[in-house]
Amino acid sequence: MAAAAPSSLRNLRACLQCKLVKNLADFRQNGCENCPDLGLEGDIDRITQWTSPRFEGMIALIHPRDSWVARYQEIDSLVRGCYAISCTGITPAEEDDDYE
Repeated sequence: MAAAAPSSLRNLRACLQCKLVKNLADFRQNGCENCPDLGLEGDIDRITQWTSPRFEGMIALIHPRDSWVARYQEIDSLVRGCYAISCTGITPAEEDDDYE
């Protein structure tokens, strides 16, 4: 399985759970291939909650199992695609923890 490279460089966002980088339209159409449990497909509210436009750097991951970069970034078990090196944002689960 693989996530397609972003179809446009505008409106890029990174999944806060796995750091997969796609544009907003791609997340809306296909969701996150690594995190189907988030239910992002077609749900703009969940996409804005679970993705962030604030990320740094990108890794184009072609062969996850053979890549030392993937092992170093701990993304060697994820699907092929583009990943953020670092990502800034707060997931809804972290927001709930702040209120407790």
